[in-house]
Amino acid sequence: MEIIPDDKGIFCKEKIVKPPMDNVPHYVNYTSQFKKMYDSSSEVDCQIICNGTILSVHKFMLIAHSSVFNAMFKHKETKESEEKTIKIVDAELPALKMMIDYIYSGMIPELLSNDEIIDLLQLADKYDIKPLNHLCQDRLKLRLTKSNVCELLIVSEACKAQSLMNACIELVAKNLKHIVESEKWSEMENTHPKLLGHVMKQTINYES
Repeated sequence: MEIIPDDKGIFCKEKIVKPPMDNVPHYVNYTSQFKKMYDSSSEVDCQIICNGTILSVHKFMLIAHSSVFNAMFKHKETKESEEKTIKIVDAELPALKMMIDYIYSGMIPELLSNDEIIDLLQLADKYDIKPLNHLCQDRLKLRLTKSNVCELLIVSEACKAQSLMNACIELVAKNLKHIVESEKWSEMENTHPKLLGHVMKQTINYES
């Protein structure tokens, strides 16, 4: 932005000056280079094994994006650090592949089902990949409805997804009678009584 005189040369006004395109960082091209490294398996130095499938990756990429992976490799005495192999047994392979793709590209597919996003959110929470966690929460908030709010309340509690939790509570507060009379809400009374109590308390606060 620069300040220039007006037509009378007395008062000043602002003028937006756009920088030359050559000076604008090409972030897409920058991140695409990492994705090319992954796709070509160039200079890989680590393996992730899930359900019998081996995914060859770069240790520095895992460390840069995940405090959990960082801790694994930071301590030389850990099995992962010694063998340069991470075995994951409690994840869906498609979700794990999407998590790794995100680490390299910063993106996830547009067309994902709620279940796929939830699987990805669970991995983002487990491996402490906060930007991916927030992205998954944002996607789920856009798909939040009266019919799936109970499920997403449970997910948000399990994944410590506060933004999603707040959105769920707001929806419950606005549609309280409809939701509390639903079969899914009744199931929550038996399976997640503490969560339901928290939601109701927050709903009262929201209404007041």
